[in-house]
Amino acid sequence: MEFTIVAKNEEEIIERIQNVKILFDADIDYILFWAVLHNIGNGPTRRRPEDWKSLDVIEWVEFYRNYKIVVSERQIRLIFEYVNRYFPGILQLNSDGKYKAILRNNISEADNIFTLERIAFTSLSI
Repeated sequence: MEFTIVAKNEEEIIERIQNVKILFDADIDYILFWAVLHNIGNGPTRRRPEDWKSLDVIEWVEFYRNYKIVVSERQIRLIFEYVNRYFPGILQLNSDGKYKAILRNNISEADNIFTLERIAFTSLSI
Protein backbone atom coordinates (compact mmCIF):
# COMPACT_ATOMS: atom_id res chain seq x y z
CA MET A 1 0.00 0.00 0.00
CA GLU A 2 1.29 3.45 -0.89
CA PHE A 3 0.35 6.71 0.79
CA THR A 4 0.73 10.20 -0.56
CA ILE A 5 1.06 13.38 1.46
CA VAL A 6 -0.18 16.35 -0.51
CA ALA A 7 1.55 19.62 0.35
CA LYS A 8 2.83 22.61 -1.58
CA ASN A 9 6.37 22.16 -0.28
CA GLU A 10 8.50 20.93 2.60
CA GLU A 11 7.85 24.12 4.59
CA GLU A 12 4.11 23.42 4.52
CA ILE A 13 4.68 19.90 5.85
CA ILE A 14 6.75 21.27 8.73
CA GLU A 15 4.16 23.98 9.40
CA ARG A 16 1.34 21.42 9.45
CA ILE A 17 3.24 19.24 11.91
CA GLN A 18 3.80 22.28 14.15
CA ASN A 19 0.09 23.09 13.96
CA VAL A 20 -0.85 19.49 14.77
CA LYS A 21 1.24 19.98 17.94
CA ILE A 22 -0.98 22.96 18.81
CA LEU A 23 -4.04 20.74 18.32
CA PHE A 24 -2.44 17.99 20.42
CA ASP A 25 -1.69 20.48 23.22
CA ALA A 26 -5.42 21.36 23.23
CA ASP A 27 -6.26 17.70 24.06
CA ILE A 28 -7.08 16.85 20.47
CA ASP A 29 -5.86 13.45 19.35
CA TYR A 30 -6.30 11.80 15.98
CA ILE A 31 -9.44 9.99 17.16
CA LEU A 32 -11.20 13.28 17.98
CA PHE A 33 -9.79 15.02 14.90
CA TRP A 34 -11.04 12.19 12.70
CA ALA A 35 -14.45 11.97 14.44
CA VAL A 36 -15.09 15.68 13.89
CA LEU A 37 -14.13 15.58 10.22
CA HIS A 38 -15.63 12.21 9.37
CA ASN A 39 -19.00 13.26 10.80
CA ILE A 40 -19.07 16.79 9.39
CA GLY A 41 -21.57 15.75 6.72
CA ASN A 42 -24.04 14.08 9.09
CA GLY A 43 -27.59 15.30 9.17
CA PRO A 44 -30.12 16.07 6.48
CA THR A 45 -29.21 15.25 2.90
CA ARG A 46 -27.61 18.28 1.37
CA ARG A 47 -28.17 18.18 -2.36
CA ARG A 48 -28.09 21.94 -2.86
CA PRO A 49 -25.44 24.36 -1.55
CA GLU A 50 -28.11 26.44 0.16
CA ASP A 51 -29.00 23.38 2.28
CA TRP A 52 -25.47 22.94 3.62
CA LYS A 53 -24.93 23.47 7.33
CA SER A 54 -23.69 26.91 8.34
CA LEU A 55 -23.18 27.01 12.09
CA ASP A 56 -21.23 29.03 14.60
CA VAL A 57 -18.76 27.25 16.88
CA ILE A 58 -21.28 26.76 19.71
CA GLU A 59 -23.80 25.27 17.26
CA TRP A 60 -21.13 22.89 15.94
CA VAL A 61 -20.43 21.72 19.51
CA GLU A 62 -24.15 20.96 19.89
CA PHE A 63 -24.25 19.30 16.47
CA TYR A 64 -21.46 16.91 17.44
CA ARG A 65 -23.00 16.25 20.86
CA ASN A 66 -25.99 14.75 18.97
CA TYR A 67 -23.56 12.19 17.55
CA LYS A 68 -21.94 11.47 20.96
CA ILE A 69 -18.78 13.36 20.02
CA VAL A 70 -17.60 15.47 22.96
CA VAL A 71 -15.65 18.46 21.72
CA SER A 72 -15.15 21.93 23.20
CA GLU A 73 -15.60 25.28 21.48
CA ARG A 74 -11.82 25.79 21.53
CA GLN A 75 -11.20 22.37 20.01
CA ILE A 76 -13.76 22.97 17.23
CA ARG A 77 -12.24 26.35 16.49
CA LEU A 78 -8.71 24.91 16.30
CA ILE A 79 -9.70 21.93 14.15
CA PHE A 80 -11.78 24.07 11.79
CA GLU A 81 -9.05 26.73 11.46
CA TYR A 82 -6.53 24.00 10.67
CA VAL A 83 -8.76 22.28 8.10
CA ASN A 84 -9.84 25.56 6.54
CA ARG A 85 -6.18 26.50 6.07
CA TYR A 86 -4.82 23.24 4.67
CA PHE A 87 -7.82 21.49 3.15
CA PRO A 88 -9.93 23.90 1.09
CA GLY A 89 -13.17 22.34 -0.03
CA ILE A 90 -14.22 20.90 3.34
CA LEU A 91 -15.24 24.04 5.23
CA GLN A 92 -15.95 27.62 4.42
CA LEU A 93 -15.70 30.44 6.97
CA ASN A 94 -18.48 32.91 6.25
CA SER A 95 -18.29 36.65 6.90
CA ASP A 96 -20.72 36.18 9.82
CA GLY A 97 -18.19 33.93 11.60
CA LYS A 98 -20.07 30.73 10.86
CA TYR A 99 -18.41 27.67 9.38
CA LYS A 100 -20.23 26.01 6.51
CA ALA A 101 -19.60 22.35 5.71
CA ILE A 102 -19.25 22.29 1.94
CA LEU A 103 -18.91 18.56 1.42
CA ARG A 104 -21.79 16.55 0.03
CA ASN A 105 -20.57 13.32 1.64
CA ASN A 106 -18.70 12.30 4.75
CA ILE A 107 -14.94 11.98 4.46
CA SER A 108 -13.83 8.37 4.28
CA GLU A 109 -10.74 6.84 5.88
CA ALA A 110 -10.06 5.38 2.42
CA ASP A 111 -9.57 8.94 1.11
CA ASN A 112 -6.25 9.07 3.02
CA ILE A 113 -6.28 12.86 3.05
CA PHE A 114 -5.13 13.11 6.68
CA THR A 115 -2.11 10.79 6.45
CA LEU A 116 0.33 13.44 7.68
CA GLU A 117 -1.97 14.32 10.55
CA ARG A 118 -2.37 10.68 11.58
CA ILE A 119 1.43 10.24 11.58
CA ALA A 120 1.99 13.49 13.53
CA PHE A 121 -0.68 12.75 16.15
CA THR A 122 0.63 9.21 16.58
CA SER A 123 4.21 10.45 16.98
CA LEU A 124 3.16 13.04 19.56
CA SER A 125 1.28 10.48 21.61
CA ILE A 126 4.23 8.10 22.00
